[in-house]
Amino acid sequence: MVEMKKAYLWLMTLTFIFIFLNPASAELLPVGSPAPAFKITSGDGKALALENLKGKVSVILYETKDIVEKNRPLKKALTDFSASLPDNVKPNLIAVPVINCTGAFWPFTSVWQSGLVDNSKKEGLTIYGDWDGKMDKAYGMKDNDSNIVIIDQNGVIQYFNAGVIDTKETGKVIGMLKGML
Repeated sequence: MVEMKKAYLWLMTLTFIFIFLNPASAELLPVGSPAPAFKITSGDGKALALENLKGKVSVILYETKDIVEKNRPLKKALTDFSASLPDNVKPNLIAVPVINCTGAFWPFTSVWQSGLVDNSKKEGLTIYGDWDGKMDKAYGMKDNDSNIVIIDQNGVIQYFNAGVIDTKETGKVIGMLKGML
């Protein structure tokens, strides 16, 4: 009987830990909160941290490699918007595409790095990897989804959404960016 009580207590403890401390239950960070610090690295070793973005409006697109096409219309609209900006304003807007690379493990890490380099060339901008998952956890990114975070010049989150961004929402995002620049 004592052994059964011990087993029951262990089971209840493990259930508590799984349900209440599971990192997958994280919520998107609220708009108006300070952006958590992060450090991400491109396939060719370029590091980027939150402090590198101070003074700029940053659009972070955080995805897994399997769903990068999910918000292609949003990405095209953001690219077109950026290209339409006056030359003196363009440096104030930074696109930060990030792939969750926590699935990369030796000996396949170099394959992931090469993939980031190749796709960076194809897309015409540097794609970064969240290799240790710290950015994912700090921001509460939705797993296996397309996450968009807009951080203002002061390091404050102004927009955070996950999932497909439709045409109407894309217009709101572009309008918000116009107002911030």
